[in-house]
Amino acid sequence: MKKITILIPSSLTMEIADEKIRAYRVGQIARAASIFRVDEIVIYRDRSFDDTAFIRELLEYANCPPHLKRHLFPISKNLRFAGIIPPLQTPSHPQHKSIEVGEFRMGFVKGRKVDIGLDELAVIKKGTGEEAGVVTVRITSIDPPEVEIVDPASIPCYWGYRVRVRKSLFKALRDRKLNGRVIFTSKTGDIVDIALLKDLREYVDLDRIVLVFGSPSRGIEEILQDDNHSMAEFGYPVINVVKQQGTATVRLEEALVATLTICNLFLS
Repeated sequence: MKKITILIPSSLTMEIADEKIRAYRVGQIARAASIFRVDEIVIYRDRSFDDTAFIRELLEYANCPPHLKRHLFPISKNLRFAGIIPPLQTPSHPQHKSIEVGEFRMGFVKGRKVDIGLDELAVIKKGTGEEAGVVTVRITSIDPPEVEIVDPASIPCYWGYRVRVRKSLFKALRDRKLNGRVIFTSKTGDIVDIALLKDLREYVDLDRIVLVFGSPSRGIEEILQDDNHSMAEFGYPVINVVKQQGTATVRLEEALVATLTICNLFLS
């Protein structure tokens, strides 16, 4: 599966007054990203509405394994309704306290020991490095629990997403870290059909796909015009994955699921 980055606007929640529903909207983004193994979520600031801090904290909270939340997230107004977010249940979120040798977990280092979600702290195996804060570990012993610190990039399964923030969509697109084939999504884009999918498969020849989404009130073209730029100058494909939509609008979280489904089936 190719790695996927998604670009979403800071105005994701702009039309929602109820804070609980705002939290649920962000939770839908977190769930969709996890279901389709998105590696990176970039929040770009939209001048029409900036809810970056709220969106970022909720996304990071949702992605955090339950046993690490108390270490990483102090009481916050943004997290008041975080409980409404459905659990992600990704491989990095253990569903049980029992462990097996060779299993991977995320942990929080405390001296020479680490909290990996057990009733007792696990010992860090000597010679595997000393790090502070959050680490990824492999279980080397069960009784007593012992682990070795490993590189998250070596994990053979989906290990969650990263969250980054950029000052504008234009700057996000010009970011050197944005390594991959960019695809714009728009209701005015080319309808995805068999012929277009063949073209996209030839276009997406790198390891990473970058999917860009507009805001609830403005499309990508309008957002880029804030910085006196346009989609045309980039030359990226512009696609519409919802043919003959039956509603006046397609919400971002709905467009996200539809687009990631196409990528999962045909572009991976």
